[in-house]
Amino acid sequence: MESLSLLLKHKGKRRLRIQLVRFLDALLAHLQAGFELNYSWIDTRKTLTEPSELAITGNETMAGTLQRLNETYPVKEHRMWFSVLYELYLSGAGLADAVQAISSSLREEHEREFEAHCRALPTKLNILMLVFFLPPTLLLIFAPLLFELSRVLAE
Repeated sequence: MESLSLLLKHKGKRRLRIQLVRFLDALLAHLQAGFELNYSWIDTRKTLTEPSELAITGNETMAGTLQRLNETYPVKEHRMWFSVLYELYLSGAGLADAVQAISSSLREEHEREFEAHCRALPTKLNILMLVFFLPPTLLLIFAPLLFELSRVLAE
């Protein structure tokens, strides 16, 4: 049961990472077009409805949103990225390069995990073949022999 919950947690983490990458890519397009982070964030959230964790709640400011995400984002490994954006936002630095770096870093992390999954796949498939394909095949091959042997022994 514990491994199932870990598996579901892992899949949720992957889903959130992909949603965050999509969000950051859309946000990057706004920032590169010259829009402010407040407008870009709200407009990106309107177009991408999936990452509900990224919504600006109530009368929250942009700094408040970034700080909240830094403290409460569901994936702990991704909270540091919101911390970076928060610090850059407070300092008044340009965010486009940071958003692009974060997005590419998350994308590379996803690719590494996908490659590791693909490397383990042949072993998993071989085990499935042994468990589900080999016994019925052996049964088909040896069933006539077993029927003939039982008929001979019954006589």
